[in-house]
Amino acid sequence: MTRFIYNSILILVSTVLFVIVLASETNTLASDRYVYTLSSSRLIDKYVYLIRSSSPCGNPKVSYTEAYAIAEAVNAAVEENPDLNGFVILCLMKTESDYDRKAISHKGYSGLMQTPGMSGYIDLDVRWGVRILKEKLELANYDLKKAIALYKGGNNRLARKQAEEFMRRWRKVSREMI
Repeated sequence: MTRFIYNSILILVSTVLFVIVLASETNTLASDRYVYTLSSSRLIDKYVYLIRSSSPCGNPKVSYTEAYAIAEAVNAAVEENPDLNGFVILCLMKTESDYDRKAISHKGYSGLMQTPGMSGYIDLDVRWGVRILKEKLELANYDLKKAIALYKGGNNRLARKQAEEFMRRWRKVSREMI
């Protein structure tokens, strides 16, 4: 009987949290400053929600445990690099690996962010991918589309096409989630 009560309370709390998350969502593009004022736990919850959603940057097949580990790693990377937006990192991760940390490209890149040399640890792989993204942003004078094209292989037709796909996803998610 106590297990039933415990499970019922757990479901109730989860439902209330889910409703709170949905109620707080806006349909407008908020500034990055708003994102940084959220508490870490609230931001991690939003990241988990995005990862597990059926939105353009989500994958409902990702387990809660895996999504939470990814969200924590992204949050840690953003805390180390406050000029980056965690939702950008997640959208990039979606286009790179669809949140499959064991993904390997035909060129031999691997992990969540398809970087050379995968460690097997989510937090290290995310930090490595974020470091590469920051380098590309600096090279592109902080033009996100150009930086994503550089991240995806350079200034060639395929990389630009993939960067445009990323931007479509990012625009949609940023309106829905941030």
